Amino acid sequence: MNKQEFIELFVEELEIEDVVVTEDTRFEEIEEWNSMGHMIAIALISDNFNVKVTGNELKEMLTIKSLIEKIGVEKFAE
Repeated sequence: MNKQEFIELFVEELEIEDVVVTEDTRFEEIEEWNSMGHMIAIALISDNFNVKVTGNELKEMLTIKSLIEKIGVEKFAE
């Protein structure tokens, strides 16, 4: 999975409708980024990358890019 595919899956899983999501999108811009969104993201990351991310870690992240960096850039195909 490349970064763009991850972003598309993230948008689909969180059912984001009103924001064009890129690596630079700030989570505060996403209405669906709430406690349920955090749980969905944790499962998405665990299922697709076998990486454990906690709710507290997610709260500290500001952008999609920071989430990708937490997963590990090397896990994404170019």
